[in-house]
Amino acid sequence: MKTIPAIRLQEILTAHRLWVKSSGREGSKAELMGACLWWSHLEKADLSHAVLRNTYLCWTHLEWTNLQRTDLHGADLYRAHLHGADLSGANLREANLSGTILRDAKLLEADLLGARYTAQTQWPDGFDPARHGAVRVNG
Repeated sequence: MKTIPAIRLQEILTAHRLWVKSSGREGSKAELMGACLWWSHLEKADLSHAVLRNTYLCWTHLEWTNLQRTDLHGADLYRAHLHGADLSGANLREANLSGTILRDAKLLEADLLGARYTAQTQWPDGFDPARHGAVRVNG
């Protein structure tokens, strides 16, 4: 596990923002595979299309963040705050969603196959996680 210093994280996010705004051929896409971003405040950030596989995002504040088409396969989102986040088309396979706050999040076409959640996980109104492939675990 590698911890990303705040200054370096800001550089990565700035490069990613430029990549998102460009044609996709310029700039750098954020690739933070396996990074430790515990307790980070990334509210309203644009992390669309970022690669965050196996990233540690426990207790991270991602409210109203753009995570469209973001690869969060195997990410640890234990008790993360994703209220209002846009996870449309995101890969959340095998992610840990135990106690995660997903109220008002957009989950259109999100891949939740094998994602784990608990009774404390807060889903958008009317959303059925089991129907989308997520697995409830004790905890």
